[in-house]
Amino acid sequence: MRLPRFIAPHGLRLAAVALALSALLAQAAPPVTITPVAGAAHSFFRDSLGRVWAAGDNRYGQLGDGSILPNLTVAVRVRENVTSISAGTNHTLFLDTDGSVWATGHNLHGQLGDGS
Repeated sequence: MRLPRFIAPHGLRLAAVALALSALLAQAAPPVTITPVAGAAHSFFRDSLGRVWAAGDNRYGQLGDGSILPNLTVAVRVRENVTSISAGTNHTLFLDTDGSVWATGHNLHGQLGDGS
């Protein structure tokens, strides 16, 4: 599914993007809702089915898509089966439906909790 284009990660209008995503997903049954989450310059959109899209700055891998390339114009799906997301300045935490916690992004101060 191709998601709507939007401008500049620093000027994301989360409500507008969430509304656009909700409109795209409205064709699915049951109705799907979108929850936006934002870090300093990166954003996530989790739908009620547990799918997660990401956009914005990715210089530390904080989008969780396996790269360090920014997604400045199109949100990309990065995870599934997610119940919760928390975004810090340059890192992100995902809680999966099986209780697993995934961390990605900058780890200068041990924010990822992996001991590295």
